[in-house]
Amino acid sequence: MMMHRLPLAIEFSVLMSLYSREMPHALDCALKSIENQTLPPPEVILVIDGPIGNELELVVQAHSMLLPMKIVRLPKNVGLAAALNEGLKHCSYDLVARFDTDDWCLPERFQTQVLWMNNHADVAVLGTWIAEFEVDPGKTLGMRKVPLEHAKIVQFAQSRNPVNHMTVMYRKSAVDSVGGYQELDLMEDYWLWVRMISKGYKFVNLAQVLVHARAGAGLLERRGGMRYVKSEIIAQRLFFAAGFIAFPRVLSNLVLRVLPRLVPGSVRGIIYRIALRSR
Repeated sequence: MMMHRLPLAIEFSVLMSLYSREMPHALDCALKSIENQTLPPPEVILVIDGPIGNELELVVQAHSMLLPMKIVRLPKNVGLAAALNEGLKHCSYDLVARFDTDDWCLPERFQTQVLWMNNHADVAVLGTWIAEFEVDPGKTLGMRKVPLEHAKIVQFAQSRNPVNHMTVMYRKSAVDSVGGYQELDLMEDYWLWVRMISKGYKFVNLAQVLVHARAGAGLLERRGGMRYVKSEIIAQRLFFAAGFIAFPRVLSNLVLRVLPRLVPGSVRGIIYRIALRSR
């Protein structure tokens, strides 16, 4: 598989999407972590995905005076894939750092990733490990470690999402070349990675935590039910149709990924930490 050599970039954009169900204090925490970066971003693209209410608006307005924020307002909620695609249109730079509106970046995150990407022009997507927290970013519940080298990332991707989406810095030109984000409920990023890998783009994950991701018992409970089951089935169909995985892998993935979505949340938490999140 041929690897693409991509153009160098010095400046970068931060891309975020906000919708009405976000918690104001979580958004405040996330934006503060951007303000405290050792390498401040030249621009922060915040897509407001439909009406968000007064409390979130107040947080956005307060931080818009402290950050080089471009606010992109969508009249109605269109979902993450469409919102991020709209945001990408407004990103001025080829390097784009994705970040979620309820997580927390370590101060050195952007500096580390920008320097790394500029020293590795053949890499299209650079992710990191995450530490998970419930309320306080300093109190870690656990970690999600993903493979580091491209070959292992490709192998891992055949059964599990190989990149922590909220940690990535990628090249906009590479994402655009495969059609950007496409609708796959709850798994828009996974489907993007599969398409990029299939086109020969190189991935790397750093063996360090640069983002603390909000999790907890409530999140594990929400990761079950028929909505997730439907998405898992659609994802496997897409991966198979794209030639990324063979049919036996489809069957094994459906067993390993669908069944945990159907058990109670407490049981899912044990499975999630021991099986699905093991390397």
